[in-house]
Amino acid sequence: METQSRLVCALTITHNFIYIHDPEDLPELLEQDEHIEEGGIQGGISKTEQSRASERRDRIAADMWAAYESHRARHQQNHW
Repeated sequence: METQSRLVCALTITHNFIYIHDPEDLPELLEQDEHIEEGGIQGGISKTEQSRASERRDRIAADMWAAYESHRARHQQNHW
């Protein structure tokens, strides 16, 4: 599991590096109706949709963190 968590981190760093230093390498999907500005991607997204997406993202992050803490607690118990 440690290798997988490192892989996710490495891929995230790679994605962010490419996003910052080579924005032309973004998928075509993002280039259709949105334009890239410094600091993020802007498009025709309503405030309601932004709020709904943020809430969903926060729930997913909280669930992922809880699963990580649970896994870590079990892993530490096995080594003691």
